[in-house]
Amino acid sequence: MASTGKKISAKSGSATPPASGEEVRKIVGRISDDRLAAVLATGATAAQVTEAFTWLTSDDYIAARHQPPLTGVVSEVYELLKPEIAEVDEERPPSS
Repeated sequence: MASTGKKISAKSGSATPPASGEEVRKIVGRISDDRLAAVLATGATAAQVTEAFTWLTSDDYIAARHQPPLTGVVSEVYELLKPEIAEVDEERPPSS
C-alpha cells in the first residue's frame, strides 16, 4: 500500500494536519496562551476549531436545537473555548 504522505492525527482521525497556533488565533481571535495550548493539544484541525467556534458564536446554532450534538475533538475544543468566549462577551460594552 502506497503512503499518501499525509499524517493522520490520532485524536482527530483526520488526514488534515492539526491547526497551528496562528490558525487558531485567526479563527477565534484573542485567546489566552494556556487555552491555546489546550486547544492545540487536542490535535484539532482548523476546520474543527472553526466548527466549535461557530457553534459558540452563531445565533443560528444556538437556535437550532434539532442539530446533532457535537462529538469528538470538536466537542473538546468547544468546551475549551466556552469560558474564553464568555470572558470576551463580559468585556464588551452593552450595545445601545
